[in-house]
Amino acid sequence: MYKSIKVCLVPLNKDIKIIKTLITTTILFSVISLTSNAATLHYDELIDGDIDNITYPNPTFELDIGANVIIGSISSSNDNYYKIDFDSFNASFFETVFVENIEITSIGTNGNTDHLPWAFSAYIDSYEFRINTYTGGDFNLIIGHNTDSLTNVGFYGLFNNATSDYQITINVSEEQPGAPPVPSPSNVPVPASIWLFTTGLIALIGAAKRKYS
Repeated sequence: MYKSIKVCLVPLNKDIKIIKTLITTTILFSVISLTSNAATLHYDELIDGDIDNITYPNPTFELDIGANVIIGSISSSNDNYYKIDFDSFNASFFETVFVENIEITSIGTNGNTDHLPWAFSAYIDSYEFRINTYTGGDFNLIIGHNTDSLTNVGFYGLFNNATSDYQITINVSEEQPGAPPVPSPSNVPVPASIWLFTTGLIALIGAAKRKYS
């Protein structure tokens, strides 16, 4: 003998809403996580420590879209090369971005304008972007290229007993497909002194051979 069983299917509207809410929350959390792998940098040596003491030779900072700010001071000593404080650093991005420009302010410490850093530069794929800064003040180094990193960012050409306070602002936006490619590194000319030295060395060798022949 068979018994009939009635099955009642009751819509679980409340449970369905809960499931939908959980799925939506999960998706939103995932999107937020993907878009916040990094954050704009604000580094102040007075608060965060001397850049030169982080790692050798250059520390690497993680930057993001927006204005990334680095504030600090550089100095040199005329009695010890190892006391030179360049504050050079590398920068990396969580994806390919468009580096618009780098704003630089260089001011002599305590009003001193006689011994300021000679220039400021940054590299993309071995190509140097450079601007002279020996006059002090505000400068704007145009980059205008897509990249996922910058290397050797900072000042160079410090005179003896040079001291300077600075602020560096690296402005970054989303990747631009139409941006021009980074130029190939130009050939570095050989200094004239090298040719003079080589010529003199050859002459000395020739003279020595004639002497002993």
